[in-house]
Amino acid sequence: MAVSQLGQKRVFQTETLEERLGTFVIDDERLCWLQMWRSAFFLAAVLVGLLQAAAQIQSGTVTGTVADQTGAVLPSVKVTLENRISADVSATTSNDRGEFVFNNVPFFHAVLQGEGTTATT
Repeated sequence: MAVSQLGQKRVFQTETLEERLGTFVIDDERLCWLQMWRSAFFLAAVLVGLLQAAAQIQSGTVTGTVADQTGAVLPSVKVTLENRISADVSATTSNDRGEFVFNNVPFFHAVLQGEGTTATT
């Protein structure tokens, strides 16, 4: 910055921005690396977003085995799952090994009940 005096006043002369900073040149190799890092950062951000989206699952699976007090499995038992909030009821029947499955069950306060025959030996 140059300073000159004109009478009682001081006049400041400043360089242009280009004169102060010089020329900023990016060669092709640096540009390639910058684009690669930018692409890698973008891909990492997308993957993090996908992982967070997968963690937002709002339903699950209820599985179980119907058995009596002695531990014998009970086939053909009607099993019901009742949503206490919406009063929706889902029903299934246990298989020959006493197993039952409810898929895509939303998270809620539920009551699970079974009714059927007694075990045969």
